[in-house]
Amino acid sequence: MIHTTPGIVSSTLSGLLRRLPTPSVVVVGGGLAGLCAAIEAYKKGANVCLLEKEARIGGNSAKATSGINGVPTEAQKVAGIEDTVEEFFKDTEISGGQLSVPELVKVLTEKSKEAVEWLGTFDPSIKLTVLSQCGGHSKPRTHRLAPKAPGAPPMPVGFGLIQTLGNYLSAEEQISEGRITIETSSVVSKLLTNSHGAVTGVKISKKLEDGSEEISDILSDAVILCSGGFGASALVEDKSNSLAQEFAPHVIGLPTTNGSWAQGDGVKLARDPSVGAALTLMDQVQVHPTGYVHLQDPGNSTKFLAPEALRGHGGVLVNSEGKRFVNELGPRDYVTENIFKNSGNELMAHPKGFDALPLKAASYLILSEKAVQDYDPATIGFYAKRGLFHQTSNFDELAEQLSVDRNILYETFQDYDDCASGSKEDAFGKKVFPGKLLTQPNEPYFWAVVTPSIHYTMGGVKINENTQVLNSQDQPISNLFGAGEVTGGVHGKNRLAGNSLLECVVYGRIAGQQAAHSVLNQKLLF
Repeated sequence: MIHTTPGIVSSTLSGLLRRLPTPSVVVVGGGLAGLCAAIEAYKKGANVCLLEKEARIGGNSAKATSGINGVPTEAQKVAGIEDTVEEFFKDTEISGGQLSVPELVKVLTEKSKEAVEWLGTFDPSIKLTVLSQCGGHSKPRTHRLAPKAPGAPPMPVGFGLIQTLGNYLSAEEQISEGRITIETSSVVSKLLTNSHGAVTGVKISKKLEDGSEEISDILSDAVILCSGGFGASALVEDKSNSLAQEFAPHVIGLPTTNGSWAQGDGVKLARDPSVGAALTLMDQVQVHPTGYVHLQDPGNSTKFLAPEALRGHGGVLVNSEGKRFVNELGPRDYVTENIFKNSGNELMAHPKGFDALPLKAASYLILSEKAVQDYDPATIGFYAKRGLFHQTSNFDELAEQLSVDRNILYETFQDYDDCASGSKEDAFGKKVFPGKLLTQPNEPYFWAVVTPSIHYTMGGVKINENTQVLNSQDQPISNLFGAGEVTGGVHGKNRLAGNSLLECVVYGRIAGQQAAHSVLNQKLLF
């Protein structure tokens, strides 16, 4: 049932009409952006109702594995890494291909250190101290969680952050005397507006334990959209109900790393004529180069993400000829383009026992034993148990399992090692070599088949630096804010690894603060 909170409650023909106690903020979406927004709005003095359409919070944030960017952080200092906000800003803008909004990138990068530090205040055991240099980054700045105990597998960064912030909010819900409520299985079907166009709340349908559905209006002083992107809508055949079909038909037919919930609900709510939000960059959809292919079910349209940090710690990509074809640490769009170009058709990976895979392109991702140790053996073991990574005893067995010519693969590895030692320049422009590939005799190798997969939607509702949702005249829509993947403009044409979780924290916090100050009739200055 809907939690009882202070305020006016009355029955209507459409169900329950609830007026949240003033000042109030409704947060739509229980991923990382939504949790950060709810926490900040609550801390600033607003009464908060967090709505999540799934049975549990987390969304795609809980699936994130590469990490969160921060500059310059204590972890970088300990590792002796000199990095600046200016370098981070430049990397992000280059990746965005001049389509990102500089003002939004400036806020993202300048507040990145603060974001990483803030996350560490909720649980002393959460330590974002493991660093990777991912594709498109000039320095190692992507932070993951350290293991809580020696030899224990580290918690995946997205899941760990969701669990930590979710636990905090759940504890506060118990002691807040109704100031904060968390409602799951609650689908927002409409943003409510008044005669002046200001947002006044949401209409929801909530699934009850007996299987029935309750339709409710929740009136509030502000609404924050944190409902995620539309990457899974590519699997929806009905064009009238699929944002990917409507705006990005070029990605149709590819698998996705998104959960089925990622249908762009918030974009649809905001662009309704009664609200009139402007959309931006809706055709910009990131196809991640490395979605794991489970060889027992290679045609499955949903893929588990092979994190970019694997390549950041020494993973290399080769095609069916056993040849490298790309700088593994280039931006995602560049790596993806080269996989399609150099690992499709007859060049597509086809491991022993497989003549062909039902994919548009597929490569081998190979890690040496050193790369596995540098990344994390327990996590690689987890992937192996799920049938995503495969282990060989030595180089010859690797060549056999990949169905590639041993001599060609050896030449590929030797060439890579020559580049790593500095004796020659890499043909693909790679400058950072975490380790060599040719190891001691009888040392194991680990390999996976990976394929480009729809991962992230850079487009969404248009916002300004204060997270206010804008209309077609670039004017703020009263009482409506947005943060996370539901918004567009931060990442341009291509998002850097680690900038998604960062965007959720930075802009989720700003949205919570701004919404609270708005309803408290205060002005927040930056």
